[in-house]
Amino acid sequence: MPGGAKLYSRLAPLYSAVHDGDGGPTQGMRDVYVELKRELDALSGEWKAILETDVPALNAKARVLAPDFVTVPARSGSRE
Repeated sequence: MPGGAKLYSRLAPLYSAVHDGDGGPTQGMRDVYVELKRELDALSGEWKAILETDVPALNAKARVLAPDFVTVPARSGSRE
């Protein structure tokens, strides 16, 4: 998803700092987390909308356009 790699590159260091730190997260870390969570929630909502609307529409279109059979071209020579 657009922006996903940038979001991950900002979440990973935050996680590492909180995980490896001796104390609890600082207020600055908490503030950054709130901002990143808001962004992640928005991206997750977009992804859910794609799965609920775009993917079913694409599948329906594929069913309409799909052939009832599949052909395999004949082999031009045997290698046995």
